Amino acid sequence: FWMLQSPVQDDGHAATIGSTLDRYYQCNDTVRLDTFPAVWTPGAPETFEAQLSVSVPRMRVYYTPTSAEAAKFAWSQYLAFFIPLSALVGLLHAATIEYSVVATRAHHPLKRHAH
Repeated sequence: FWMLQSPVQDDGHAATIGSTLDRYYQCNDTVRLDTFPAVWTPGAPETFEAQLSVSVPRMRVYYTPTSAEAAKFAWSQYLAFFIPLSALVGLLHAATIEYSVVATRAHHPLKRHAH
């Protein structure tokens, strides 16, 4: 996207979200549809060449996801958070035991302890 490549406007001022969106909304995008063959022959009504000019006004589009889409997004966010978190907690737990950060000892559950 050309509007995100430069953090500075043409006049030297810092680019903001508002100024970037204003530049984006001023774009004039052109869509051209070419059909093959490009020349219309009289007597062959199935093919023709048309040039259209369409102006699409700016408008807000409101979208509310369905319950299934929201559940899918929530599940992916859950996995994206808890899989790395569980891996880090597992590594931390293993490191604390292996390097004796926390004192541990093994004992037989049926033998009495000699104090």
